[in-house]
Amino acid sequence: MNNIVVDIKDLLIAPSSSPFTFGGLLAWAVFLNEEPTEPNNCVTIYSLPSRPPVLYNDPSHAVTEYPDFQIRVRGINWQTSYNMIKLIESMISHIGSFSVGTMKYMDIIPQTSEYQLPDDDNGRKIWVQSFFALRENKP
Repeated sequence: MNNIVVDIKDLLIAPSSSPFTFGGLLAWAVFLNEEPTEPNNCVTIYSLPSRPPVLYNDPSHAVTEYPDFQIRVRGINWQTSYNMIKLIESMISHIGSFSVGTMKYMDIIPQTSEYQLPDDDNGRKIWVQSFFALRENKP
């Protein structure tokens, strides 16, 4: 079972020939839980504190999880970085149900709208948006 940020990254960067992907539309570098100083234009996916999973005494029953994550877009240009956060929101919001290994994702839902943070020390524009997923790990 992957951390959700791994599954989201795989969906964002997968080629268009792969099922349940965003068709390789995301051409920027994508990082997990730690944003490097370069490149200037990048996307970082962060794990966030989440609600506890629903556990059952019956081991044959799926464990339901509600993992939260945040997308952070950093770019040189305001319009380009804004367009990227909106593209990612649209792709994630329309993915629907999909599976990764034994994990079945029923939905991914925005928790917030996109939000612009202050520029970083190098004048790069930063946008963030938080999401949560509903997923089950089938035993």
